[in-house]
Amino acid sequence: MTLKACGLEQINNSTTTQGQRQATLIVADGSCPKIRELLAEALVPVLWLDGEQEPLAAISDALSDRREHGQPVKALHWVSHGSPGVLRVGEKKVNRAALLAASNQLIDWQLDELALWACDYGADNSALSLWEELLGTSVYSSSGILGLDTDGQKHWTLHSKGHSNTINWPLNFGDSDTWAYQLATVSYATFSEGPQASAPLTSSEQITAVGYAASQYSIDTAYVKPTFDAIGNLSYTTYTDDYSFLDSEIDADLVYIIFPKSVPTTSQLDNLKQFVEGGGTLLISGEWSPSFDDINSNASEILNYVGSSIAVKEGVGSIRDNDLNATPPDGTTDIVEIGNYDITSGLSTVQTRTFGALEIDDESAEAILVTSENATNNIVMARETVGSGNTIVFADVNMFDADNNDLFSNIIIQSKRNIEEVVAAAAAAAAEAEAAAKAAEAAPNTEISYLSGSDKATNISLVTTVDAINSKARAVLSDSGITLQTDSLNFEAAIDESIPRTTFNLALSSLNFENGAITTSEGKRDTSQKLLYYSVDDEGEVSALSFDPLVNAGARFYDLDGDGLADYLSLTLIDGGFGDKDGTKNGVIVDPSTAASVALDPVIQANDGPFNLLTIADPNNAAPAALNLSATITGRSKAVHQIGYIVLDANEVASAKTILGDLDQLKERATIVFSSLEADDVVIPDNYTFKRDLLVRNGQSLRFFSLADTTLDTLKSVKDSRLSFLDSTVNSDGSVSFAASAGLSFNLALNANDQGLNALVAQEQGIAPVLDGTAFSNGESLRGVWAQAREATLDALTGFYRVVDPTGVVMAADGSLIAPGAAGYTEAALRADNLYGGDTFTFSLANNKTEEASLEMGDLGGYLAPYAKVQSNTFFAFAKANADGISHFRVLGNNVFGLEDQFGGGDRDFDDHIIGFQFDSVT
Repeated sequence: MTLKACGLEQINNSTTTQGQRQATLIVADGSCPKIRELLAEALVPVLWLDGEQEPLAAISDALSDRREHGQPVKALHWVSHGSPGVLRVGEKKVNRAALLAASNQLIDWQLDELALWACDYGADNSALSLWEELLGTSVYSSSGILGLDTDGQKHWTLHSKGHSNTINWPLNFGDSDTWAYQLATVSYATFSEGPQASAPLTSSEQITAVGYAASQYSIDTAYVKPTFDAIGNLSYTTYTDDYSFLDSEIDADLVYIIFPKSVPTTSQLDNLKQFVEGGGTLLISGEWSPSFDDINSNASEILNYVGSSIAVKEGVGSIRDNDLNATPPDGTTDIVEIGNYDITSGLSTVQTRTFGALEIDDESAEAILVTSENATNNIVMARETVGSGNTIVFADVNMFDADNNDLFSNIIIQSKRNIEEVVAAAAAAAAEAEAAAKAAEAAPNTEISYLSGSDKATNISLVTTVDAINSKARAVLSDSGITLQTDSLNFEAAIDESIPRTTFNLALSSLNFENGAITTSEGKRDTSQKLLYYSVDDEGEVSALSFDPLVNAGARFYDLDGDGLADYLSLTLIDGGFGDKDGTKNGVIVDPSTAASVALDPVIQANDGPFNLLTIADPNNAAPAALNLSATITGRSKAVHQIGYIVLDANEVASAKTILGDLDQLKERATIVFSSLEADDVVIPDNYTFKRDLLVRNGQSLRFFSLADTTLDTLKSVKDSRLSFLDSTVNSDGSVSFAASAGLSFNLALNANDQGLNALVAQEQGIAPVLDGTAFSNGESLRGVWAQAREATLDALTGFYRVVDPTGVVMAADGSLIAPGAAGYTEAALRADNLYGGDTFTFSLANNKTEEASLEMGDLGGYLAPYAKVQSNTFFAFAKANADGISHFRVLGNNVFGLEDQFGGGDRDFDDHIIGFQFDSVT
């Protein structure tokens, strides 16, 4: 369960005790994606500071709230970037002044321990002393790097003041070993001049640079090295008088060439040009003075080759305004940062002992730094876009000065960002092209597949949602926080009137489904975003069409490839009913509909009252999304039980007594989740779990029951002693535990993820023990493993046959449909065309044995039901198909079936032959 309050996220896990979770709180800079990555697996609460709030005030509010709820925080861990005496949250700084201003709040924090995970913070002893004075507690910090340093070493230890005690990064905070960054920041001056100031740049990522520097005048060691060494995030390699790093494709964020005494070869220049055009930044420096015209000529030749118009002037003496290809801004006399390039933001001055001169083409390049001395304006730095990258040119190596570290930090960070932006733009362009291709595929000729007596397909068309749904309906949905997809689906399908309930299958890509609505900024599934589905009528009004267990129909979303994002739609509609726009049972289903998403934070809540109802809902939003639940058997009893539940809509809870006391309503509403096996005398594969997935509408309530050694259809009264309504306990992690007599128990939990491949194949197992292959009618194969176990004296040969719906209807040789119990059912079911896999897909094994093997199932496209040949009998999963009138197969879990092998039911333990399938992929 995820709890959110004031940006607080808590992930419960059995390895972390409730006491630990309550006593510890992490506060972290939520505006930094890398810090979110570091704490993604944290098993204690995290208060994400968004950079908009005042950090100390937000923490004070959270601590106060925890105390009011009886969960006081004793250990506070701060995780952000830092520098000596300064903690950073986005663009906000927490320094001594901020601490003093918030001193009245800090006195009330009531902590036993404060740990500050921020680089270099502890280098300022006065800041630590102030914390200790205000809090009256131990404060831990680091005076150096936290994270990965430039030598590849990891540092994750804090020291108390005086270094008498230490704290290491707690294991339950997340995996720091795989985090390849630092909790450090680059410092910046405040830019107050120039017309184009913008926010300083920051980066916590490791940035790589490679380049050439001359040995003459110790350019490599006296200029480049001390400047680059002072930049904490930079990993660089200098090749002295050597261009060999250009021999192959460049894998770096920045290339520098300082004081070029020669020019690279043509092939090396080609690699450099490819790097710049692909989004990289080339930083190159000449040396102003007629004595170094060869150096400047080489720099200009390199610039010209990669496509830049900037040149380092030769033979320069005194340069004045009228000699420059640049003019001051209107209304000014001095040229001060006339360009608008981010690398200079945060800079007020740049120090250099000499002034150089560059020549620029003011139509394609820009002077981004111009100095003034004695009324002589000299361009010392310029920038030009080349392809997707940049060239940055210095006219003088004395720009490599300790006072200019801010400048170099910005250049390096901007280079990294530029490459990332180019890569992102390329990815976006590829995604746009892919979307366009998918849109073309989803033109009117795109088909949606379905099974209605036989495999069928019908054309679909897409219309824009704003055209399909009227503005009033869209506004109502928007006010509820619901985001509609851009495109809506429209199709008409002819069905067999004897099978009115029909499931249509379609990849979400065919609907031009926009994943951005359900993903984070990093492209991962945002599990707070739940998917919905709506039907649209002729007036543009909408009605909920998400899966509803009360009608066992609606839209179900699945993630088939396991990447965390739903990619498949299974849409069950009823002719003349749920989802059929024409409202008439006429053998035709008309469906205009669309997908949507909404942020929900659902919980399972036990209702007060005598009926022990469980409500699954977001208490703050009633959007009709289908919520994913998982039920798992945790204990078995001596008897065989069927476990089921009854669904009530929110407006029916007040009538629970009447509904639960009516046998007919109970039978109509009930869904059997699974059957349990006996606790003893059962053979099952090792580590086998019995689990089922189920969907419930947001706001619906459930009442669970068990049937001991009987079935629902045999009950004559709700007072039958074999029927038991189950009591439940809501656990601290939000799951619910159920316990019945003699050891039967199971657990129910919300699953934030979309349902997967196994749930799709098992989606009709609330009706009968069938494998649903209707989604795989176009030559797909399912891969995975199968397992079987036997505890029986009699030999059984179990196989599967094709049925046209989950109730067991089969197709005869003449194309007619035969329902279970009708004449000729057995012969039709077992005819060669209906037997799946013929003689090659049957299962048997020796008594008291288990077996498992890999699996590949092709030639699907319908439903597969099990049958078993035991001595002279053939048993089916459908009671009416068997001569003894009972079902001989039960669902034990997702795609797991158990056989009762004796005519008349015998001991009805359903463990005589157990067969299960676990599907891993679709090919």
